[in-house]
Amino acid sequence: MPEILVQLRQMLYDCNGLQQEGIFRHSGTESELIPIRDRLNRGEIVTLTNPHNIATLLKVPRHSTERERARERERAHSRANQCKMLTQSLLGECSDSTKKCPSAYSTG
Repeated sequence: MPEILVQLRQMLYDCNGLQQEGIFRHSGTESELIPIRDRLNRGEIVTLTNPHNIATLLKVPRHSTERERARERERAHSRANQCKMLTQSLLGECSDSTKKCPSAYSTG
């Protein structure tokens, strides 16, 4: 388990965060979370006392970098292209009048 998650869990226990109503439903304060995430991403040690901020960081422990977001967009684009090619391939097979294509509404 990543050390940051262990530390965040302990901070949540230390501030009685589990006693807070809606601790994992209510998000922390974004204006406070941005600098905290930046510090964590730089490897700095932080001490937190707002249980909702801690819980939010536990749900999404680190902020992704621009490079990571760009890679994820590339992967999503690649998956979309693969789906498009597969769909075109299947539709091409079904356009041949000698072949029977399954209907989206068929039961068998």
